[in-house]
Amino acid sequence: MPATREALAEGEVSRAAVEQIVAAHDANPNQFVRVEGTLVDAARSLAPRELRRAVDHWKEVVDPERSAREAQERFEHRGLHASGTFEGMVRVDGNLDPETGQTLLTALKSVVDGWMRDGAEDPGGGRPG
Repeated sequence: MPATREALAEGEVSRAAVEQIVAAHDANPNQFVRVEGTLVDAARSLAPRELRRAVDHWKEVVDPERSAREAQERFEHRGLHASGTFEGMVRVDGNLDPETGQTLLTALKSVVDGWMRDGAEDPGGGRPG
């Protein structure tokens, strides 16, 4: 993966982007050789979520059966648990499929961004950290 190594060494792509590129390589090393440069270019310009989508799409094209199996495994391993603690806090733990996870992250970000923009305390009485 010479183009990937060079882009990382030059600071042109992040480690998170490299992880996505490595996932593409691992999915189909033979096909990867032909698209490494394209994926590195994408990593330079795309946001992490967009790069993940691009890599997922490429993996689906080169090996649709494997992609379907991986999606099914992620779906089967999803779950979310939320419970109140003795002190009145809420503990949340879980694994969500990528789409549901992004929806949750977007919703949480909008709440926190609102707190930061307004400079207001959250409804629970604390300030965003």
